[in-house]
Amino acid sequence: MKSLMVLGLSCLSGLATAQADYGFAIWNPAYSGNFTTSNREATYPINYVVIHIMEGSYAGSISWFQNPSSNVSAHYCLKSSTGEVTQMVREKDLAWHAGVTLFNQQAVGIEHEATTANPALLTTTMYWSSARLTRYLCTKYSIPRNRTYIIGHKETGRATSCPGPWDWNVYMPYVLIDATAGTNAWPGTLTPGQTYDVTVRMNNTGVDTWLGTGTDAVNLETSPAGRVSPFFTSGNWINNTKPAAVFASTVPATPGEFRFRLTAPSTPGNYTESFQLNRASVGRYGPIINLPITVGNSFERVIDNTDTAFSVTGTWSTSSAAADRVGTNYRYALQKNKTTNSAQWNLNVTSEGMYDLFAWWPTGSSNAPAVTYTVTDVMQGSVVRTFNQQINGGQWNLIGRARLAPGTDKVNMSLFGRDADFTKLAVADAVKVVGPY
Repeated sequence: MKSLMVLGLSCLSGLATAQADYGFAIWNPAYSGNFTTSNREATYPINYVVIHIMEGSYAGSISWFQNPSSNVSAHYCLKSSTGEVTQMVREKDLAWHAGVTLFNQQAVGIEHEATTANPALLTTTMYWSSARLTRYLCTKYSIPRNRTYIIGHKETGRATSCPGPWDWNVYMPYVLIDATAGTNAWPGTLTPGQTYDVTVRMNNTGVDTWLGTGTDAVNLETSPAGRVSPFFTSGNWINNTKPAAVFASTVPATPGEFRFRLTAPSTPGNYTESFQLNRASVGRYGPIINLPITVGNSFERVIDNTDTAFSVTGTWSTSSAAADRVGTNYRYALQKNKTTNSAQWNLNVTSEGMYDLFAWWPTGSSNAPAVTYTVTDVMQGSVVRTFNQQINGGQWNLIGRARLAPGTDKVNMSLFGRDADFTKLAVADAVKVVGPY
């Protein structure tokens, strides 16, 4: 029974055309007399991928398949130096590549720019590109990713040597292993020297388990390869180019987690921290994850009730009776059930990041016992804190830490109360924002 795998593809920019079956291929059709028009898989199942080498050049093979005299073709051709993919026959049609009726009917043929005399043309770049194509075909047609169904031309029983120097020990791990980016969150802004624990998630879309220990562990490493990270954290990272191995063994079709700490560099500026997976037996694979981070000096801003960034709805009064107020006065309103009274402080942060929010009210025995402050966290939703304003007056009280972004950074105070509290006063004085962290 064939098993359907989840597909993960990395874009080969500039190669895709709308006409090709494979989204990252150039469409350059073979001569119509060099293949058989069909309607696979209605006419024949697609059960195999057959690997060929051209014993010639990429351009020459394309030209030959377009020559009416050749009587041969393949579905795809790959270029040695760049891994560029050209599709020449539709997957639904029968390319004349195997020389055996069964495999012409049931296989997709892939030609690679190489010769038996020059195995160096079988580049890592072309192996990786071919493996991506094969993964796509295996997913689309439920072809198992093993050597029973992914075969060389000579294994069809027709050719004697093709694909010659092809290295299956290199190729098959590339076909088996695969990854896509998971859901990731990171600090948009840090202050110099600030630390932040992050978890990068990558989905195992291959067919083998990722190990977190041993000589063939799956590691998250900096991109480009060997780049020393300015966010390296001594004692937490494996080394300055490798933050972490996968946290736990990760079976196919599940996300793997890479947990590590970022330490912001001392120099403020805009950084992009980039990572990619690496495994000793196959090298680097999967998408490159880019984490843009601004390193800047933190700030502290107090928004008083007299500032233009403060506003109220409903009926409010003004007082300066309490000495432990912020500024010249404060606002107050009766707390009551179903009231429309509310207060709002616009924080006006300049960059997205994590911030601490504080509220201040003056001391007063007539203050309300349950006043609610709400902050919108752009990642997690609402952060809500209810205070008894009869205590802890005349000081900054922590509302909480939230991820704020310009334009959505507001603190709202609501006055909903119980019947017994209708004579109590909700006090709107000042809010403080500190960050980013």
